[in-house]
Amino acid sequence: MADLLRAAVGAAVTTLLLMLAISPARSAGPSSEHLEQLRYRATSALATLGHAAREGAGDLDGAGARALLREALDAYIAAAELGLDSGDVLYTREISELAGELSDPAPFTTLFPRLLEASALEHTLYDTRVDLAGGLARLADPAADTHFRDAILMREPVDALAAHMKYARVLIRRGRHKEALAVLDRFDAQLSAVPSAAFLQQRLVRELGLGTGEIDAETAQLHERWESSLQRSIAPAAPGPRTAQPQDVVIGLLSLPEVLGLQADGTHGKPEIALHAAPDAASAVSIARTSELQTELYNYDESGVLVLEQRGRWFRVRLAEGSGWIKASERHELFSLETLLDRDESYVDVASDGWLAPTPGDVADEAAAGWDRVLPQQTVHVSGFRHLGEQLWVQVDVLSHSTMESLDLREEVQVLARGWMRAHGASGEPAIWFSGKGC
Repeated sequence: MADLLRAAVGAAVTTLLLMLAISPARSAGPSSEHLEQLRYRATSALATLGHAAREGAGDLDGAGARALLREALDAYIAAAELGLDSGDVLYTREISELAGELSDPAPFTTLFPRLLEASALEHTLYDTRVDLAGGLARLADPAADTHFRDAILMREPVDALAAHMKYARVLIRRGRHKEALAVLDRFDAQLSAVPSAAFLQQRLVRELGLGTGEIDAETAQLHERWESSLQRSIAPAAPGPRTAQPQDVVIGLLSLPEVLGLQADGTHGKPEIALHAAPDAASAVSIARTSELQTELYNYDESGVLVLEQRGRWFRVRLAEGSGWIKASERHELFSLETLLDRDESYVDVASDGWLAPTPGDVADEAAAGWDRVLPQQTVHVSGFRHLGEQLWVQVDVLSHSTMESLDLREEVQVLARGWMRAHGASGEPAIWFSGKGC
């Protein structure tokens, strides 16, 4: 029964629940109290449904789930009608998602035409068109094409990402691959700013049996450009007790609360730290400024220093130039790369070569084998790890976009592909990283 309920809820409703959690209530002048009552009714129904899906169905079956979806949709429609009375266009995304989930065409034929007419502002008209097109596409209504194209023509491609990406995926699902490729080709030189669009374009070219030489060359050039910028950002090692070793590999982050964290007197960290030349208390000691430590956020406002090597409770940490050894106390905690990537979403970093291998450790000629290749900043979900010798491999799901981007792209996250990537680039930098703010 729980599986049936989760199927009734659907990914679209899950995205709506996220949106509702971070979206403020809307006001519409003198009718704001009534509007808030309708919003509360809708969100309460969805929250009840979401809770039941997480905890198990209990007394709620498929029909009960649909009744809650209907209650939420009716409340949003009433709120949208109330907004129109005040000249406002409200809840187009919510109505589109819920009507599509319920396979109800009525809102698209009766309400949305009036919402379009009332959309005086450009961004409101664009969003309304995208939401209308997306809902119609879920109902397999051919009119979706017209509204997608209207939205696409309103803006430059990178400013109309939602319309382009959503329409391309609709066309792919319908088997209209050449048309989907034509939509993605509109990005042209801007593809580097849209990794998921570049990924879809690459796959379509291969599936259609077209020549891949040009797009493969463009992808390789982009990776070379990113790799070049990475190399320039890595300072050369300095001589002495803090010298880094060739091809250092980042293995995680070490928390140093007494050095990097907020202190009892309100100050933030300490200005200096003692470093050893070797993992031995008798080894030479040098003093480094705390600002020399190479740090990353691992949880909102908590930072850790990059770790290159561990020997018991000794850790070799990276500095702006070189590295040094720290003996950890009980207050210090190592967050391994596997731990850091064990979250909902991460992204491909500039150190990665971008190739997705079908199996870990595969060393085939990537281009000749027709492997997928992703660009830096591509959102992924890490689903597994495999150690092969000294090399760590990471299994990733390539995502259409991040969860937070769902709010702007007006579409739930989808898995585009799955494969294995080396956890580190040739430079030793992590090939996949995460958002330290948890987004």
